[in-house]
Amino acid sequence: MMNRICIFGSIIIIALMIFIPTYFNVKKDHEDKLMIATKMRILDASKKCFLENVCKGEETTLKYLYDHNFLQKQFNPVTKEYYDENQVIRYIDKKIVLDFV
Repeated sequence: MMNRICIFGSIIIIALMIFIPTYFNVKKDHEDKLMIATKMRILDASKKCFLENVCKGEETTLKYLYDHNFLQKQFNPVTKEYYDENQVIRYIDKKIVLDFV
C-alpha cells in the first residue's frame, strides 16, 4: 500500500515539474506574440500615414492616427489598458520609432 502511494506521488510530482514551466513558457510566448502584433499594427499605420504625406514633420501621435482613420484605438493586449493617445511616433531616417510598445 505504501509503495503505491509513493509511486502515485512521484508520478504527480514529475507531471507537475513538466507542466508548470511549460505552461508559463507558452503563456509568455503568447503574450510576446500579441505585443509584436500590436506593435506591427501601429508601425504599419504610422508608416502609411508618413508615406502618404498626411503626417507632417517627423513626429505624430496616436490620436492623429486615430482621428485620420489610419488606426483603430489600440490597447496593450497583456494589461488590457488603452495606450495613451498622446504617445509620440517618430519618423527618423525612413524608420518608425516607437518608445511606448
